[in-house]
Amino acid sequence: MSARLGWTGMPSTDAAVVDAFAEQVGVTGATLHRCADLAAARTAVATIMSTLAETNALPAVAATEAAAGLLPDGVVPVTAGQRPPYLDLGVSTAELGVAETGSLLLAPRSRWDRLLGILARVHVVAVAEGDVRASLDDLPAATRSISAPYVSLVTGPTRTADIERVITIGAHGPRALHVLLLAEPLHA
Repeated sequence: MSARLGWTGMPSTDAAVVDAFAEQVGVTGATLHRCADLAAARTAVATIMSTLAETNALPAVAATEAAAGLLPDGVVPVTAGQRPPYLDLGVSTAELGVAETGSLLLAPRSRWDRLLGILARVHVVAVAEGDVRASLDDLPAATRSISAPYVSLVTGPTRTADIERVITIGAHGPRALHVLLLAEPLHA
């Protein structure tokens, strides 16, 4: 395998690390979609959107600037100025994935981008295979190079056991997390 450089300047991961990440994503309760390219990722988002429609109404969808290209043709995203009380679907990108835990490092550039992962009932996060790292030990170096005002580590859909120690999915954020694992880089 040729060693191309990922966003941190570190050599990209090998197939075993990417496969370990894919496996751990499933363990977290998230759904993994392996996508060969951006067209396949758009198709995956369209499929996810089709499962959201409980009525004939179009779902409320929003995307970060970096993830806007993942929306299917014709989808007009909701904006922060529209002040939606919730979103059916939020689409964003991860700076990196962590194979050890199946986690995603998110670094939203604005408050609205940060809210996408909280207001959305379903959150779709895209990450490139070249941005998957083996261990949480890679995070300190990665976060030093991020200039975003917010950084968070997401591992599966939100869950809590605050109420009578019963696990509740989606109580404080998305009830479902879909991870788009792209074989190619997200950004040229």
